Amino acid sequence: MFRLNIKPLSVNRAWGGRRFKSEAYQDYEMELSLALKKFNSFKMPLDKTELEVTYKFYLVNYSMTDTGNLEKQLTDILVQNQFINDDRYIKRLVLEKYKSKKDYIEIEIKPYGR
Repeated sequence: MFRLNIKPLSVNRAWGGRRFKSEAYQDYEMELSLALKKFNSFKMPLDKTELEVTYKFYLVNYSMTDTGNLEKQLTDILVQNQFINDDRYIKRLVLEKYKSKKDYIEIEIKPYGR
């Protein structure tokens, strides 16, 4: 498991009802990609192994956040940065949210069933 000290971005803020990435999404994508560089040892082999992915979102704005809205762009960025081969290989996805005084994300990626 590893921790990213970044506030997760919701689908609503990422796309803003449009079909192209919002400025907030572009900023999040760049910030997350830079932060991920120090976690290269957590990358999964880029093969067809089925995966179990757990996201734990620690949120300042806990009660106003739809947990499902935080997942898609985070997963897409993990694929883009080669932590996951393709999100179609995620067999089990666990999303949890917690009240926190600071926004951050914990991520665990492992082969399914292990």
